[in-house]
Amino acid sequence: MRVALLSLLERTPVHRGQSDHSLAEVAEPRGELYVAGRSVIRHQFSLALAMGCARIIVLSETLDGELPALRDLADEHGVQINVISTGKALLSLVAPEDDLVVLNDGLLALPEELLMRVEEGYGVYVLPVETGLAAGFERIDINHASSGLMRLPGRIVAGLGDLPGDWDAPSALLRLAIQAGVRQVPVPAALVEAGRWTTVRNEAEALAIEPRWLRFHTASENGRSPGQWLAASLVHWLGPAVLNAGTRPMVITFAALLTGLLGAGAGWFGFAALGFLLLGTGWLIRQTAVLLTRVGGGSVESRPGSEAAFLWGGDVLFILVASWRSDLSIGQGLPWAFALFVPFVLFALLHLVQRMMPENLPARGWFADRLLVGIVLAIVSVSAPFDAALMVIVILLLLTGLILPGFIRAAAPNRALTKAE
Repeated sequence: MRVALLSLLERTPVHRGQSDHSLAEVAEPRGELYVAGRSVIRHQFSLALAMGCARIIVLSETLDGELPALRDLADEHGVQINVISTGKALLSLVAPEDDLVVLNDGLLALPEELLMRVEEGYGVYVLPVETGLAAGFERIDINHASSGLMRLPGRIVAGLGDLPGDWDAPSALLRLAIQAGVRQVPVPAALVEAGRWTTVRNEAEALAIEPRWLRFHTASENGRSPGQWLAASLVHWLGPAVLNAGTRPMVITFAALLTGLLGAGAGWFGFAALGFLLLGTGWLIRQTAVLLTRVGGGSVESRPGSEAAFLWGGDVLFILVASWRSDLSIGQGLPWAFALFVPFVLFALLHLVQRMMPENLPARGWFADRLLVGIVLAIVSVSAPFDAALMVIVILLLLTGLILPGFIRAAAPNRALTKAE
């Protein structure tokens, strides 16, 4: 069984508002400092879920603060959570055959970076001593500092029973692992220098990390469509205020759904252009919610398929509004459903052409950009023969699907094994 050990023992001064509107300095756990709307311990908890941990152990002297929320989250995901105040309690919670992952107080790392290293196997993950000490990590020896991450066999925990007096469990496990010969695995110093792997020690550092954290989680390796770029810009601009106010991305998703339904209503009452714009805006709001979920460390907690379901549901509304805007069934004796055909083919082709494109092709995202689609359809609705314009767009998409494979088809990996005589 994989077990995660998190900690809320180390404390740091923070400023909290009082009833008389003054600020008082109190000592709170470093793990409860907030970055992008979530505490560091909540980011670590999400990482533990992503690692597949069946048990999560939290070192804490109290049972308040973030712990009630973590208990609820553990129940929701069907994992065990144990709160202990001393390291000796680990002896009864971690079996020799268990796989123990230790995340130190305040460690904040990008999920893809940390998860990749955990899957490399057992190890004490280390940094160059100069880089590690400057970033606030613990020294191991003359050349190395801890990176705040260890993956250890559960048998190492048994050594805690032989230690006298009080001791810090993560530090004690670090020493025991080194004595047991667990390999030291280097973490690139460039990750720390770029802010992709850091430790949060105080409020000032939490505030300084937040803008970088937003950029990291909204970056795109393959370029962005206009709608995706706008969603990322909204997160950069409004994200900190929205997240720190405690607004859940689910509330924003509800606003996206409501905007989409308003768009469908506008189309039903004959305001097709407005309907298309509202449907595109609903998609934009949903993309913003997705990015905010990712920024807050909740990407591993989101339900699979929800993004695809929202996209397909929005496309159904687009098709309905386009059919209501169509002139094909008006005064021609045609059934209303006949007007569904061209819009249906249009959106089916958008999905097909997108799937034909390699994932690393920048233009791929443009075919999923429903804000762009909404703007185009709104312009067409008020400035051109609507049905004819949709048919032209369908023809262009068909030509794209026919021509595109010839440009993106990869060369054959092997040359002909025989040659002509």
